[in-house]
Amino acid sequence: MKSDFRHICARHGSKRADARLIGIFLCDDCANLLLEKALNKISPTYENLEIEGFCAFCLEKKKVKQRFYYLCETCERIIRSYGVEKAASSFILAKWQRLVKTVPELGFIVLEQTDPVEPMTYEAHRKAKSDPSRESRPDFIGRHQSTGQIIFAIEMKTGRNAISAMSAFQLDVTDCDDILSFIKRLRCPTYLFHVQVLPDYLPPTERYVGIKAWWASVFDMEKCFRQTRIRYRERRPAAYYDKKCFDTAETFPTHILSEGFKKMEDEIKRRLPVLYVLRNKK
Repeated sequence: MKSDFRHICARHGSKRADARLIGIFLCDDCANLLLEKALNKISPTYENLEIEGFCAFCLEKKKVKQRFYYLCETCERIIRSYGVEKAASSFILAKWQRLVKTVPELGFIVLEQTDPVEPMTYEAHRKAKSDPSRESRPDFIGRHQSTGQIIFAIEMKTGRNAISAMSAFQLDVTDCDDILSFIKRLRCPTYLFHVQVLPDYLPPTERYVGIKAWWASVFDMEKCFRQTRIRYRERRPAAYYDKKCFDTAETFPTHILSEGFKKMEDEIKRRLPVLYVLRNKK
């Protein structure tokens, strides 16, 4: 029978016209994890010989194989994004530990990762997003090590560019809504951290590494909001902010110990920030 030239996208678990053969270097443990959690137990179509290199998921240097799966464009991007998110999260946690060593007054704050990377199939992700009982969570919370009180929350975003190289910072309106949702529930000072993440190569393998981070409070973002518009080649609206609202991660400890942080604690209990405004087309 003649082929219809469509293949089963492993993450969708169904035939897709845009599914194509994609090679990803993975160690055995991560390949099995993705197989169970994200790829509908669909085994690789082909595997190369084992070599020493970087695993694209756990980011460690170990024995890996290039494993080939049929994936549509969207699912390929999502599978590859897992490594980006893990690199950025590791960078934030390590950065906090370094900052605490230089500013001992912050030693009472424990930074916890509250929304780690969770590989999912397309269907599992769709159900999770549509679950009415689902609560949005920040990526990190700073908690008092003795009392357990939440002191602040951090939402993390990643990208290849430094803040200085951007014309404006962009954030999907759906991400804004998620942030506002957990602010309403937690009522604590909340920050957005942008982490610059770039590839690191051990040819022919690669992994992602966090390079630098910048932060802005949600009230800084409110003041620096410019407009909401549809991005090029996308259908979802995004909010645009003046990049001057961001500062380098190294200044974050000074802010936490400042009078400005105390004022933000009071303000966020009184009102929610306005992160964007939607304007109807005329």
